[in-house]
Amino acid sequence: MAQEQVKPNLERVGSGDTGQKRIPIPTTRKYQAVRRVLEDDLGIQYLDQIDQQVLDQLATFKGIGPTKLNALIDLLTGQEQLPVERHEVRKASPIPVVTQTYYPEILLGGLAALLPAAETQGALKALTNVTVATELVTILKRAQVKSGQAKKLVAAWQQEVGTYEAWRATHHQQTMTFPNSASQVPLLHLQVPFSETTVLVDATVQEGPQEVANEVAYRLTTLDERFAHFEAAFQTDVTDGSHWADILQLEQTLVDPTLAEIGQQIGLTRERVRQIKARINGARDFWSQIYQIQTTIALRDVVPQSAVTLAELSPAVRTQIAPLETPMLTIGQLPLLITPTLSPEMRRQLIRLDAQLTVTDNGFTVKRLDFLGELITDFQTKKSALITAIQRQYGFTYSLGDTLYKRPLTDRAYFLKLGTDHPAMIFSGDAAGIAQLKTIFEQQFHRELFRKPVKNEIRTLVSKLFHLVDANEFTYLGDNQFKLADHDKLSPELCNRIAKTLNERLAVAPEVSVTSLYHQFEHDARRAGLINRYEFYYELRYFFKGEFEFGHKNTMNIRKAGTETVSLQASLEQYLRQNQNYARVEDVCQAFGWPDYTLAQTAFFAPDVNIHDNWVLLQTFTLPDELVAYLQRLIALQVAQHPDYLLVTDLRKQLLVEDHWRQLLQTTLADTPFATKYLTETTYFADIVTRVDARWHGHAFVKYLTKKFDDGQLILDHFRQPVLSRQVISEFYHELGYQDSSIYVILQRLQAHQELIAVGNNQFVTAQALQQWVAVPELSERVNRYLGKRLSFSDERAYLPLASQVIDTTTLPALTHLDWTPELLSYVATQGPYYRQLAWAETATNVLPADPVIMVRQASQWTTIDELVRGLMATYTGNWTLPNVVQYLKQRGILTNMKTTRLPSILSETLTVDEAQMVHLV
Repeated sequence: MAQEQVKPNLERVGSGDTGQKRIPIPTTRKYQAVRRVLEDDLGIQYLDQIDQQVLDQLATFKGIGPTKLNALIDLLTGQEQLPVERHEVRKASPIPVVTQTYYPEILLGGLAALLPAAETQGALKALTNVTVATELVTILKRAQVKSGQAKKLVAAWQQEVGTYEAWRATHHQQTMTFPNSASQVPLLHLQVPFSETTVLVDATVQEGPQEVANEVAYRLTTLDERFAHFEAAFQTDVTDGSHWADILQLEQTLVDPTLAEIGQQIGLTRERVRQIKARINGARDFWSQIYQIQTTIALRDVVPQSAVTLAELSPAVRTQIAPLETPMLTIGQLPLLITPTLSPEMRRQLIRLDAQLTVTDNGFTVKRLDFLGELITDFQTKKSALITAIQRQYGFTYSLGDTLYKRPLTDRAYFLKLGTDHPAMIFSGDAAGIAQLKTIFEQQFHRELFRKPVKNEIRTLVSKLFHLVDANEFTYLGDNQFKLADHDKLSPELCNRIAKTLNERLAVAPEVSVTSLYHQFEHDARRAGLINRYEFYYELRYFFKGEFEFGHKNTMNIRKAGTETVSLQASLEQYLRQNQNYARVEDVCQAFGWPDYTLAQTAFFAPDVNIHDNWVLLQTFTLPDELVAYLQRLIALQVAQHPDYLLVTDLRKQLLVEDHWRQLLQTTLADTPFATKYLTETTYFADIVTRVDARWHGHAFVKYLTKKFDDGQLILDHFRQPVLSRQVISEFYHELGYQDSSIYVILQRLQAHQELIAVGNNQFVTAQALQQWVAVPELSERVNRYLGKRLSFSDERAYLPLASQVIDTTTLPALTHLDWTPELLSYVATQGPYYRQLAWAETATNVLPADPVIMVRQASQWTTIDELVRGLMATYTGNWTLPNVVQYLKQRGILTNMKTTRLPSILSETLTVDEAQMVHLV
């Protein structure tokens, strides 16, 4: 039934003016919620006081829904019969007359706390001895205390008075001692001074200092009674409240029940359960304030200590105080009871601790709790239980060592834990480092290093560690090595000097390399404890963040913050323009802080920049059209003879043979640095060729179109005789402009690819000429028989180092003008299907050790010389010092240079040598 359609039949329920017996609001459960609101909030006790205005007000209260409101309207309109069992009027509790005068703010301090106004407290002191209870009700109503609460307050006050009277009579003329009165009395919130430690109870005195002493002694000796009064008052509310007892019982029997789960058990909605719980907590807090439970706890369980852990309290006390909001005795969710007289500074520290524990998403180190030792007696003994309680209160589900975490631990947390526990530990991103970390993770953390299978463990580990470097928690040391960052090494004075130097150098160059900066401050950096330039760089990145930019173009370079980003090539060209288009290599490297190879790489990608004779040149000249056309004709003539390459020396000679072209070129280059060298030196002239046709690249003396130039084709094109001496080949390359070191590398490469085959002492023959000159198929049978006697057929590990063997020519066919050499034997054998020659693994370096010419059968397990060395060293049982290992490899035919004392660089991925000259198998 809608509320606006109701017209209550007030004649049915009676009227206050007829003299008839008035009908109170029913007390049955159906009307209990409505009755409480009407009596406590609207001051209505009888049905005849309810009109349309009252119904409108009633509908605005929480918990009074349409169902309860319609039930009341049905009762008012006669559609619902009055409950038979509760027609009698509820009688108010009797208010006995008190004939003594007391200090209500002392005996019932909670009452004064509820009535903070000065005039209200004054009225309490002015109560007469005859009408004290009646006047107390009047004062409470004047202070806007609801009538229901006012009755409860009066009843509590009267109960306290009666208990005090009985206690005073019992302890008359008894002497009581309170050693801690100086700290206890302030907790009672008394308005009178008191510092006595011994009190003589005098029941004949009713006012003055002696009465204050009586009441203080009473308060300090009746702590348990105060708890009992609190429990009794609260249980009364639980008994009267609808569903209160059911909800409290379910909260005790179920494990962390939700509001919805409780509502399902007792047939209420989640919102209704929330409302009832709010009333339960409100009643509990109300009575805890009236009976000063906080003070009672402090007097019994805290004083004279500054704080105690909740674990120290008895289960009964923990049960009593668990639901209470006790801001004077607790702070946030900290599992501690503290005295209200705690110092402000210590209270602020506890507030900050609670805030940190609440908001932190990262790990919380329990070392931060050590300051609690100033508050808690025997703190170290209780620390473990306190940490467990903090984990439960603040939701720290995970822990690692002495660090607590709210979320599942990431790899970052484990690495930080290791780095913190072992500051000197080096994390290596290689196979040995991964093996070490796997062992540590299994033994210390009881988990795998990689939670999921990964394809490349080294790359995955290095990536994780670089994430820590980016967060300034780890530092990179080079060679895939990392350690925990220590940002306390660089002093402010050293940082200021470095910043000043950077500003000076960046005034003339767009960026500075950390390598050159480290060399400048290496002595200071090492004194500060920095290991190398990498740690130096990452410390600078940490300190100068925002002031400078680091890592431009993925390099360890430093730039001014906010500067326009330009390419390295543009920066180099700009620098050269400021220096008349040329500068020495060392000057450029110093200005930019680059190593030589960085400058060479930058010049290679800058079309107008070249390096010659230790000079960096910016070539800004423009060639006349007729000169360009003539050079293009000369290039076309060479292409007709050999389409894959150009001989720059020949081009230069053909161009300069005529005075016209010589003078034209001189005029064009008049303002260019080192102009005459473009006419006299091939390396300079090669720059002109590439400006005419940029497709040609490669060495200054030989330009080619393909990615890789075939020196074997060059030799075939220029030599017709089948046998070539080393001297003839060297002279040819000298004419082209090559140096001896370059010629040695070319010959070595040609031999490795079997394009040039040694057939005697410093005598070579091209593979093509050898095929035409010698009937190789006829030699293969004899060579195969020769090798078959020396290579085991059944042993897949067998190999034959021909370079270290003496060739038995008596078992081989005789050759005209040729000698049997290891290279010739290998070449003939590899033309058939039975044998193959091992080569060094592919490498970026151009320098290879002398070829040991190692032959194996096709079925052999070895594929490269590097793999063979690894297999030999895996079974090596000798001394692993460098001299012994080198000697062993000589004996096994791997190293053919008997004078060498070092391992070739190509074996660095297989064998490493430490500072103690000990060799290790990678």
